[in-house]
Amino acid sequence: MKTVLKDVKTGLLFRNMDEWTSDLEQAAGFRDTLTALKFCQRNNLDGAAIVHVFGGGKVERVVGFYRRAARTGPTVTASPQVQTDRPTALDQEKSLL
Repeated sequence: MKTVLKDVKTGLLFRNMDEWTSDLEQAAGFRDTLTALKFCQRNNLDGAAIVHVFGGGKVERVVGFYRRAARTGPTVTASPQVQTDRPTALDQEKSLL
């Protein structure tokens, strides 16, 4: 079994950072699925499928895809301040001084 990266759009296999190939023998092999996924993340290989190829390239199994999450800006929202009549833990600590 060989774990390789396949470009979803072109069907080519990853060879190195400058080349993709249709030849399975020339394609870069990865130790396992997690190593291939981390490689995609570190190198921003958007749209790459992680594929296990068995027995001379006749059977393949797609085990995952790497797609960068869309960045639409910060998702942190401010929540309104809630006023209560009860003392907070900080207020209670101040009253002990």
